[in-house]
Amino acid sequence: IRIVRVTPGSPAQEAGLRAGDWVVAVDGEDVRTLEAFYKRVWAHGTGKQGLNLTVREEGAGTRVLEVPVRARAEGMARPAGI
Repeated sequence: IRIVRVTPGSPAQEAGLRAGDWVVAVDGEDVRTLEAFYKRVWAHGTGKQGLNLTVREEGAGTRVLEVPVRARAEGMARPAGI
């Protein structure tokens, strides 16, 4: 799974993920499709320790990053006054 962008201030950015990186495993299990990636992420759930992503960089080796986990709604901007 190739990362095409990383949102500033996101858990992905906090963990050190960069556009162009390739995610090859989630919590030690290979992922080869976007569907497999999301199923592993959702199975991990929130409120636990970080999600371990094995990442391959273009022209470099692999590294394992711990990505903080939080509910998606926590990162969404809310209109002023609500």
